[in-house]
Amino acid sequence: MDNGLQVVAKLPNPNAGIPYYTTASEITTMDFARTVLQIPRSAGSNPVGAEFIIMEKMPGVLLWDIWWDLQPYQKLKVFAQVVRYMKRWTNVHHRQVRSLSTSMREILLAILSLLSGQPSNREWSDKGRQDIKCDRGPWSSLVNYRKAIGDRETTAIKTLSHTPKHLAMIYGPEPLYLPTVEKKLEALQCYSQILDTLLPSDPSLTAGHLWHNDLHHENIFVDPDSLQILGIIDWQSIQIAPLTDHCLDASFLDYQGSDVGDNLS
Repeated sequence: MDNGLQVVAKLPNPNAGIPYYTTASEITTMDFARTVLQIPRSAGSNPVGAEFIIMEKMPGVLLWDIWWDLQPYQKLKVFAQVVRYMKRWTNVHHRQVRSLSTSMREILLAILSLLSGQPSNREWSDKGRQDIKCDRGPWSSLVNYRKAIGDRETTAIKTLSHTPKHLAMIYGPEPLYLPTVEKKLEALQCYSQILDTLLPSDPSLTAGHLWHNDLHHENIFVDPDSLQILGIIDWQSIQIAPLTDHCLDASFLDYQGSDVGDNLS
């Protein structure tokens, strides 16, 4: 811009899900993260009535660019900030499992008036799943949410022209798993029978939370001198779900050293 302000335009990749819902959900999630969860510069976008987002360019540098040169005490400084943000995420509870696309209705009414809070993450749209008729929420309990997933997969297997594969599994000839309609339907039937037994009863695990499940080095911007986190990006396809369905720890927070035992002093 003439005043030096830099902006970027974000367009949903074809594999990101249904463009309308994916974009609207991300706008609302970023606004919620900034105004309610107080995550620095997680928003700043301007809804323009189409499937793209214009937002201010994030300041600072990617954490990835400096992470490998940081000393342990410097990494700990970043750790502490990430943990504080995670604590805020766990402190805010939601009664329903859904995408955050209706809570800002007053602000985004022109764009979001037709949204029902249905999930925008890819598992509900990949491989033709966006076209099947199934319960897409929002859900008032973990049991209903998990039951809807099983019903969705059963419907997909019975109605789609191909057998949809799981997104994270290795397939191939024997002895690797080769999915068939019969095998998948049998597995889903067993899943529905043991669902109540598998699910936790601890309220802290069953309550809905907003969580960033792709919190890696390249989604965090920091000041290279102070190591202050300036912003977190890529809130696409984030949904409100129980903690049991979220990736609770960022991969770069993993401890790679020797066993410290019980003495953490």
